[in-house]
Amino acid sequence: MSDIYDLVSGSFRTPNVDRLCQDLIKQSFDGNLDAIINNKPRTSDNECLRYYYALCLIKIDEDSINEDFAASKIVDECYQLFEYAPEHTNLIASTLDNILINSILKCKDEEGLLQWASRASKLRNYNYESPSSISAAYSKIMSMIYKQLSIITEKPTRNKYIKILDHFNRGIKFGIGFSSLAAMTAENSLSFIEEKNNSADDEEVKAKPNVKKDLEIIRYIREINEVNGNDPSISQRLESIYNIIKSIPQERVQESLELINNVIIEPNESEIRYEDLEILSDIGKRSGEKICMNLLLAKYRGKLVAVKKYSSENKESLSKIDEEIYINKKLSELKSNLNCFLRYYGTFFRTTQSGYEYGLVMEYHKENLMDFLSKQKATGQTLIDTVIIDMYKTIISSFASMHDLKIYHLDIKPQNILIDDNKNLYIIDFGSASVERINRYDSEIKKKIQGTKGYIAPELLSMINNNSNEEIQYSMEKADVFSLGMTLLQMSTNENLDHELNNSENNHVLLGIIDRVPYNWAKQILYRMLQLNPASRPTIKELLKDIKNIETMTFSRSNQ
Repeated sequence: MSDIYDLVSGSFRTPNVDRLCQDLIKQSFDGNLDAIINNKPRTSDNECLRYYYALCLIKIDEDSINEDFAASKIVDECYQLFEYAPEHTNLIASTLDNILINSILKCKDEEGLLQWASRASKLRNYNYESPSSISAAYSKIMSMIYKQLSIITEKPTRNKYIKILDHFNRGIKFGIGFSSLAAMTAENSLSFIEEKNNSADDEEVKAKPNVKKDLEIIRYIREINEVNGNDPSISQRLESIYNIIKSIPQERVQESLELINNVIIEPNESEIRYEDLEILSDIGKRSGEKICMNLLLAKYRGKLVAVKKYSSENKESLSKIDEEIYINKKLSELKSNLNCFLRYYGTFFRTTQSGYEYGLVMEYHKENLMDFLSKQKATGQTLIDTVIIDMYKTIISSFASMHDLKIYHLDIKPQNILIDDNKNLYIIDFGSASVERINRYDSEIKKKIQGTKGYIAPELLSMINNNSNEEIQYSMEKADVFSLGMTLLQMSTNENLDHELNNSENNHVLLGIIDRVPYNWAKQILYRMLQLNPASRPTIKELLKDIKNIETMTFSRSNQ
């Protein structure tokens, strides 16, 4: 750590730092980590941010983060130091590696271990090939997994296999070397569901299929098999059991949902008992032809949460919610201080006198971006350059992560982005979202049109105006780019945009509004995003490169 000390007291202490970071300098060696964080520079100056994050590394090491320390998210932010001081990459990586080792050794929570392993894995992105923290994570996670395996051996269940396969999958992605053990467990789980679905003489098994769980197990097995070179015998067995499950009569599939409601299966980390929720108020409602959605404010384990409750008289109508649950779970795994993803606590399913309910329980924030912008306009306030650029970077980076996972939102608008008191953003409402999963056996080429007037891409607007339910082939990525562009334009101008601006006939008017954006650096980005022809729009990854480059530019108002 002495080398980091040397940098902070030496080459990182520039005239800019002395001029702009006087309060931070006062806390540099006597203050604790909280004091450093509270004095984060309110500037985009690279030298100041470099000094700040180097100080954070020193204090993190001194304060010795433990698993219940809320400021542990600052570790995620410290990875930005690689960008601000690329000439010290090895020193930064070794310092972070040491911090991660200490945090992993202290961590007692399974989910926490996987989060620390994820951070350790990121070090490889900076040519730090063999992080010792990966080895530390391996040792602790292996101990955890062997305990799970002994429990499964004694009494195997679908939920136990899903939990351990999820840990294997995530660990493998983080570079933890247990692919052989994962392959063995995947094959055992495959034999388990084969037995459950091929037991022709077992009337109880035949009467109680669990399609959702079995398909989830198949997905995990296939991903592990791909990592291990696609064993053809495993692939053949997967195809066979998939076809058996797919052929189960619909009335038996519905019966399996009844079992979930009656808690005949064991609850796992993604399932919540309705009785554990304290419903406080109803904060929103939307009704459709077959499904009603209520947004509820509730308490869960002492925390305020939002509950997105779907209800229907028909169980089959609720099956479409599975995709939204999958997306929320997947993005919650990636949640960090550097993205816009919400914490997802889990799902409940229950029967009522009037039908059936699904409840999606997630982190709560009361204000959306549209409400925030309206207040800003009413009070004559505007966001400063540094805040806007941070918002652009974080939200574009988050959609880039989603598109990497082949998750497309398809209804991006200010109402579907929450904002907290610290101006952190959170993407919500994946009810219209679509996933192109690599594990799907049935390819889906055509998609239904999704979106909101005023934000939807012009190539899809005519279909929405005509209330068409036709499925067509279109680029979901480029549709997201346009809708995000409309949202960012509204955020940058704080104007109420005309709902007809995304009409193809008005594209020239829309592009003209970009001239009113008070941030010079944003104009070129928005102009590219809001092109009429989807082929002319950039990908989200291209936008991410643009926004990172812009961080090094000098910000200026267009009227100066």
